[in-house]
Amino acid sequence: MVTLIYILGKNVPLMFVVFNNKAPMASLTQMMEYIVGNDPQIPSLFILGLSPWMSAMILTRVISFFMDKEANKVSPYRMRVIQVVLTLAFSIVLAIVRLQNLSVRGAVVNQYGFLNVQLMIMAEMIAGACLIVWCVEKNSKYGIGGPSAIIVINILTNMAGIVRKYITAKHTDPFFLMALILCVAYIVLTVILSIIMYESERRMTVFKAMIHNEYADTNYIEIKFSPLGTLPAMYIIALYSLLGALFSFLHALFPFARPIAYIATHLNLEEVFGLVVYALMFFFLSVLFSMMFVDPKEIAEDLQKAGDCIEGIMPGQETSSFLHFIVAYYAVLSSALTTLIVVLPLIVGLSFKGMNDLFSMPLSFLILVSIVLNIKEEYQTRALGKRYEQELLEV
Repeated sequence: MVTLIYILGKNVPLMFVVFNNKAPMASLTQMMEYIVGNDPQIPSLFILGLSPWMSAMILTRVISFFMDKEANKVSPYRMRVIQVVLTLAFSIVLAIVRLQNLSVRGAVVNQYGFLNVQLMIMAEMIAGACLIVWCVEKNSKYGIGGPSAIIVINILTNMAGIVRKYITAKHTDPFFLMALILCVAYIVLTVILSIIMYESERRMTVFKAMIHNEYADTNYIEIKFSPLGTLPAMYIIALYSLLGALFSFLHALFPFARPIAYIATHLNLEEVFGLVVYALMFFFLSVLFSMMFVDPKEIAEDLQKAGDCIEGIMPGQETSSFLHFIVAYYAVLSSALTTLIVVLPLIVGLSFKGMNDLFSMPLSFLILVSIVLNIKEEYQTRALGKRYEQELLEV
């Protein structure tokens, strides 16, 4: 149902906007934005995509992480309000930026007035963004994967467009063949490394005070090499897209401010400056997300309350410090490796003019593999929960 609503919404045009035939997307930044549903070339009801909601969710989680060291003491209602307010604020900013690139029918402007028409189109965009959020939340509650269904549709559509473009062109240039071989090699390497990173974990033996049988040596706690896999990639794309829109908005307000003008002009993936910003954002936010996902202090407290301890480590503060080090070490290492996997093809793509979109494919495959692995794990968890529930009912 969510998929159907999204596909229909992508084909509902914005009122009063002149529709032009969709041109091939050569811009690498546009290709990245399309993954989270931002498609400024088609003025549809869902033109803003998931970017406002995903950016708001990231910032809300960061706020809750720093607001109180014990996140469970932060009011869920208050964080929900913050997320809704941020989503609306980001939707308004993105809608204003998107309006600058839309052509409005002259007769409508003459009839209703320029400002009224602009406000009506903005209201449509914001309503579309809210409808997407509603679909995602319903899918999170009653389905599997949350926003993954929408992301998968965008990725597959994106890939199909790229493949169609190069098949139609029938390239025989050796330069293109070299780019194609490099791209395929990057895709294979990306898929393999993504699976390895997702499945890798460190197991630490735990001595349990109440177990003294042959199973005593099989107890352990696990710390994943990459706690969130490569899923942060799509949230960072949304945040990067929002950052570009914010500086475009500021540039429109302060056209003579040189620093703002420079950032607004060069904050894209076709520029070295934009790539550096993207790589830094990717690395530091990946580390932050990993640290937020795993709470070493809570694990140490649970072990101490149960009278258990990690082999060679004293319970309490020493265990907490040890786990903090392990989590931070793997977070930095996995984030650095993922950043290299994501950014390297984009850097190489700068050398192949007119073929930048081809080198966006490894990132698309990276996100797609992560979504598949997470959906598989979520399905297995739910199936296991249902099985235990049935067994308990039978007892």
